[in-house]
Amino acid sequence: MSSEAQEKWAMNANIAMAVVLPLGELAAIGVTSWVVVGAALDAGGATRIGILFGYCLLLLVLLIAFATLVLQVWVNPGRVRKSEEATPLGDVYLCNHTGDERFCSDCGMTKPNRTSHCHILGFCIDRYDHYCPYASGAVSATTHKNFFLFVLYASFYTLFSSITIAVFLKERIDRSDSKPASWIAALTVSSLFFFFSAGMVAESMKNLLANMTSVENLKKGATQYIAVRGRAANALQTPILNPRLRQITSVIGETERDGQFYIIFMLNPGFGPLWRRGPMENFKSVMGESFLDWANPFSRSPIVKAGKDELRYTWGFSVEALMLEYGCGTFSRNRPKHLSIVSGEKSSVFRVRG
Repeated sequence: MSSEAQEKWAMNANIAMAVVLPLGELAAIGVTSWVVVGAALDAGGATRIGILFGYCLLLLVLLIAFATLVLQVWVNPGRVRKSEEATPLGDVYLCNHTGDERFCSDCGMTKPNRTSHCHILGFCIDRYDHYCPYASGAVSATTHKNFFLFVLYASFYTLFSSITIAVFLKERIDRSDSKPASWIAALTVSSLFFFFSAGMVAESMKNLLANMTSVENLKKGATQYIAVRGRAANALQTPILNPRLRQITSVIGETERDGQFYIIFMLNPGFGPLWRRGPMENFKSVMGESFLDWANPFSRSPIVKAGKDELRYTWGFSVEALMLEYGCGTFSRNRPKHLSIVSGEKSSVFRVRG
């Protein structure tokens, strides 16, 4: 089998799994519900009411989160079409070493900021994070909030189910030495899905607080290129404010786009994440402004509300520090009133406060 045929087979297999696995999840929920409800009915008084109320509430919330996720994944997966590639560049845009916008050879189009190609679906996706067959498709700008709520509520549901089944199974064994296979299966599946969903919650929360996707996280140790509005000659003549920042960035050229000049910068490993700001600001940019927005699967993400405007993504503190250092883009050579140096993972950069 050729490599092209293998790639096509893997693509079709992943798409098929995106249909089969959600059906398997619903089947597992059905078995778990049968066991938990049966156990609750065997209990008496307040215990029965408490278990039934808690389980039904968690199940309802989970099913709503799952339904909104699947609907969003299939209706609006965040696909970027060729007709949408001509977006405003603003002060900064991602580019290659010549200053040209990134180009997707598979789709035959330039890629706006934070757009990556999904080889499973075969098209470019806005703020593409990863392809998840358990979520029935791609996690992206339009689905990231729904995905996080789904795995969060799934962890609550499976934890409650696992504890309930384990407690009643122990009582049943002690009372009659009965070990129903359906109970053991439901306990096993619930426990496994709890650890899986809890791990996904932790990973997703880490990315949300850092304003990064899984794709961007993989690239953070690689050399990157950005173009910032300004003139290269002026940038090279600016006095040095941050020697460390100068060591991990280089002015490598200049280009003209839409009648504006842009300086081409090479960002070496150690330069901070391009989009990371404060943890709460990062979190709210995807989940919304209030707790009600965060918990509500029907509430749209601010990214979705902003539409297709590429400028809805705010550059991080590291890029602001670069503009300040070289006197280009939004920041002038005048230092803001509130300025300090903060340490990143591998470098120190200017951080603007206030």
